[in-house]
Amino acid sequence: MNINNYFLISFLITLIINMLNFETHQCNNKPCLFHTTCNIGICNIEFHNGSLYICDNHIHHWVMGLIGLSVTFFLNTSIIKNILQGFFTSTIIDGLLFSDRFIFN
Repeated sequence: MNINNYFLISFLITLIINMLNFETHQCNNKPCLFHTTCNIGICNIEFHNGSLYICDNHIHHWVMGLIGLSVTFFLNTSIIKNILQGFFTSTIIDGLLFSDRFIFN
């Protein structure tokens, strides 16, 4: 992973947005900006108050960040790659701050 200005800017912006969106990192705390429910209908994918559920299983955003970060290693070196790596790294760190980070149900 190449840490440069694009990575740092993306990392910091994402971290700030996540910190402003969630007042505390408590289990079942509803986000301030994404207080809606949306049913996508494909493979039972649902969003409840900013949380992703697949087949009624909560998928933590640190897991999605880990998957996304892994995918970026297959991209060619570019500004987009650095921005995505900053975003996904920040998402992983923020997701691990939640009290329910290892509870899979």
